[in-house]
Amino acid sequence: MNIIIEKGSLVECAQVQFNKRYPFLELKFFKKHSTGRSFLTSEYPSEEYLEDIPGFVGSAVINISSDRTVKELEQEFKDQVGLTAQIFRRAECMDRNYGNQ
Repeated sequence: MNIIIEKGSLVECAQVQFNKRYPFLELKFFKKHSTGRSFLTSEYPSEEYLEDIPGFVGSAVINISSDRTVKELEQEFKDQVGLTAQIFRRAECMDRNYGNQ
């Protein structure tokens, strides 16, 4: 399965495509702010256009098949699209798992 990233797409579009394949995971995009020796990060909102994010290099097709690692997917977003992506376990899934222990 692939995620299609196109100019004019919202962050939400990539997130929805990702969640169709991995409903228990979350895809987020971050911006980094340098504060001297360290970096602070903040999340881009789902209503943000991908092309408006600094570093966006253009359209791409990202392979999100189950044989890929999280690290590989995050690196492919950086290499192919120019964006800092991170993949997380969805909070409601963690809450549900915690309650079963």
